[in-house]
Amino acid sequence: MKGICKDCKWWDYIDSENVDNTGGFGECKRNAPLPYHIPDSNVGISVKWPVTDDDDWCGEFEDKKQVLLYDTSIDVLRLGVRASNCLESANIRTLGQLKSIDDQKLRYIRSLGRVTLWEIRQKLADFGAKNEN
Repeated sequence: MKGICKDCKWWDYIDSENVDNTGGFGECKRNAPLPYHIPDSNVGISVKWPVTDDDDWCGEFEDKKQVLLYDTSIDVLRLGVRASNCLESANIRTLGQLKSIDDQKLRYIRSLGRVTLWEIRQKLADFGAKNEN
């Protein structure tokens, strides 16, 4: 997937309080920060993240919107009582957790039968968060 830096989950504006939506520079935090020499200091070496323009791109883009989706509560699906109770008993609280579990493992949850499983998968699809497995 090709996308620009400002839409990537690994990228942040350097000065997020002064963002004016006309462009700017930010730090890519996909990989470890790079060391650099500080002349005339007692420390000598420090580290910093690579700085890029907000409309640059790379091959390691991951959409910020998708990250937010993973942290979203399953309550947004408005599941029925049985489905909600089954997921709660299995300690599944976010869409990311739910999407990462395949159907066979979900069926091991007590009282979660094929109709309840169908309801969960249908609600996920309606919400636009299809299962990864």
